[in-house]
Amino acid sequence: MGLAHRLQLNGELEYIPTTGEIDLNRDELIVVCGPKSSAVIAEALRKDPQLSFEMLPDGRWAIIERRSGRVHTSPSDAPTDSIPGDIAYFGRLSRPDGKGSFLLIAGVHAVGSLGVAHFLSNNLATLYHRVGTADFSMVIGCDYSTETKAVSGSRELTQALLHEVT
Repeated sequence: MGLAHRLQLNGELEYIPTTGEIDLNRDELIVVCGPKSSAVIAEALRKDPQLSFEMLPDGRWAIIERRSGRVHTSPSDAPTDSIPGDIAYFGRLSRPDGKGSFLLIAGVHAVGSLGVAHFLSNNLATLYHRVGTADFSMVIGCDYSTETKAVSGSRELTQALLHEVT
C-alpha cells in the first residue's frame, strides 16, 4: 500500500479468505497471493504462457521458464548454504471473463512479494515503458535482512516476458 500511496493511487485493501476464493473479474485489481493459498490463483497461473509456478519433487516451490526450462527457486530454501533471499512471480494476466486484466504478485515466501514492491518502487516507469498495457510475467529476486525481513535489494531474474496474443 505504501507504493500506491506514494503514487497517489486510491484503493481498497481486501483480504483473501482462507478458502482462497477470489473474484478476478474486477477492474483495477492487484492480487498478492500464491498458488498454494488459492486454487483460483493456481488456475490463473496455469494459463501463463511464459512461466509456471509449481512445487518441485523435493517439496520446494519454483518458478519455471516454460520455453527454456530454467528453474528459479528461493535462495532461502537451498538445501545447503541457504541465504536470505527470495523470489516472486509478477505479472499482468487476463481476467477469466476476458474483459481486462489484473496484476498478480506471488512470492515463494511473503518476503518475495515485498521484493516485488521494492522492485516496482525503483523501476515502475521503466517497466511500463517496456510492456505498456500488455499482459506479461517475470521473476523478481530480492535480498532481505534475516533479523527484520526488510528487503535490502531487488532485481529482475527474467526480463518482462510478453504474453503473445493468439
